[in-house]
Amino acid sequence: GAGGAAAAGALSGELASLVAQMTKMDLDRTRFMMVDLARTRMAKIENHALYNRTLLDRMTEEETMYLRQYGELLEKHYQRTALSHLPKEAYKKLDDPEMIDTPDLERFVFCRVLETCQMDVSGKDGAIQVLNADLEEEEEEE
Repeated sequence: GAGGAAAAGALSGELASLVAQMTKMDLDRTRFMMVDLARTRMAKIENHALYNRTLLDRMTEEETMYLRQYGELLEKHYQRTALSHLPKEAYKKLDDPEMIDTPDLERFVFCRVLETCQMDVSGKDGAIQVLNADLEEEEEEE
């Protein structure tokens, strides 16, 4: 009777508490992954800021704004610390393509595809189909 109903109510409360804890843990994990993704994207933007100026079409509006602001700060820093002490002809050459640091596009990235999808491979014509399997793909930007 009454004891069984009370036990069932307590069990129901414990189950609800467990579900709430698991949900919070999953949200925390998702939040961590999203922050880590944003941090990684920002690091890639910063590490190759001059190279990334040619890739604005692949960036979000926020990433483009971040790149512009970061570039302005970097340019001011370089101007104050070094460029103002160089002849103007010397620092104009710093924007030449061979002077711009580029990411290593020959490095591999490992990924596991959960479902079949189309993937745009920059630098190659068209798209390739990626099947549900463990694959190795060349990284576009590191």
